[in-house]
Amino acid sequence: MASPSVVMGTPLTRFHWKITSLAGVATLLVAVDQGVLSFALAQLVAEWGLQPIHIAVIAITAAVGALCGSIVLGNLADRIGRRSSLRLALFLMALGTVLGAVSWDWISLAAFQLIAGFGIGGVAPVVGAFVSEFAPAKSRGKLVTAVEGFYGVGAIMAALGSLVLLPAFGWRLALVFGGIPWLWVLVQKRVMPESPRYLAARGRLDEARQFLSHIQATYGVNIEGVLGQPSAQNRGLIASLGELWSGPLARRTACTWLLWFVVVYASYGVFVWLPTLLAVSGLEIMRSIQYMLIFTAVQIPSLIAAAVLVDIVGRKYVLVPTLLVGGIAAYLFGGVASPVEILLWGSVLSLAIAVARGVMVSYTAELFPTRVRGTGAGSASAFGRIGSIIVPGAMTLAISSWSVGYGAVFIMFSSMLCVGALGVAILGEETKGRSLEEIGADAL
Repeated sequence: MASPSVVMGTPLTRFHWKITSLAGVATLLVAVDQGVLSFALAQLVAEWGLQPIHIAVIAITAAVGALCGSIVLGNLADRIGRRSSLRLALFLMALGTVLGAVSWDWISLAAFQLIAGFGIGGVAPVVGAFVSEFAPAKSRGKLVTAVEGFYGVGAIMAALGSLVLLPAFGWRLALVFGGIPWLWVLVQKRVMPESPRYLAARGRLDEARQFLSHIQATYGVNIEGVLGQPSAQNRGLIASLGELWSGPLARRTACTWLLWFVVVYASYGVFVWLPTLLAVSGLEIMRSIQYMLIFTAVQIPSLIAAAVLVDIVGRKYVLVPTLLVGGIAAYLFGGVASPVEILLWGSVLSLAIAVARGVMVSYTAELFPTRVRGTGAGSASAFGRIGSIIVPGAMTLAISSWSVGYGAVFIMFSSMLCVGALGVAILGEETKGRSLEEIGADAL
């Protein structure tokens, strides 16, 4: 009988790519949602006369929602299932974004972004856990990193949609476009299976066996091994967090929390704030969107390369150099003086952050045992959201006191990325080619 223990030699099949694509759609929708909001905010600066402090409050409110959503929905993924938690996350994200289209001032928009942010926060940790639990050990990094490639596609969709909708119809219709996760919520339960590893860990062994027999008969996927013993049922959030900071898991938790903080801080600052930052520095809004479109386009081939390399050279040995390259690019971007330099260093910075983000999601999910995988990934994501709460204040200070210089903003990002590289180099452990059960056993 097949089991949730995926052996190293299991070949990739169309079933594995189906699982990756289903998770990728959720990631794509997050990118559409966040991208549309960032471009809408740039337009609202003129329409509502928003000051930097207003934009900061909106961004911080969304980040607080994401922090709460990461940890709550991540823990729910360990209690009610990966599929149900992801569906709830997408529903809340869509609800908050669509409600934002009827905002009447910046305060109401911030309130609706709290709801959307809660949903956004739950997507990445659940998606990472979901895909990793289906993937063969030798290809797990490739599949989970490939999911992040969908983020680049979604960001391009957001930029193209904004280029069409903002000039012709305004920001309200653009936010409705950002709420398209509604459509995916309606069909997700029918097409996305529950993780058999989760089912086994919760004692639902008959369901796990039934599903594994189905994919073996339908797709020819032969997942060998022995069904593990069910873990304790209904673990609460506090108990799960306590386990993360005890024994061998404590070092892994420290590593992933630091990594998420650094990458989210840089990612949020660059991709969410850059259109506004460029606009404030004198660049016309449509031109800033065009630049962002180019920056995003370079992410896709870089993520394809990273998806291949991560299972060859390892997670740690992709993350550390990538973060260092990103740090150098951020420093140089702060001193750009021509469109060519903006495109060059902006593209390098963009691809470095995208690769780090993709490998980070894969790395985080596989470091924690099945019983606390959702909570482990969710808590790391939540700690990262603290970075997204801090960065709007730092950016507001920089924009309001422009005498500090455009370059000072990117020196800040450069320093963060270099600290992340150092942290992973010291605290990180390599997981390439190892089964989830083997990695989890080291944490006992």
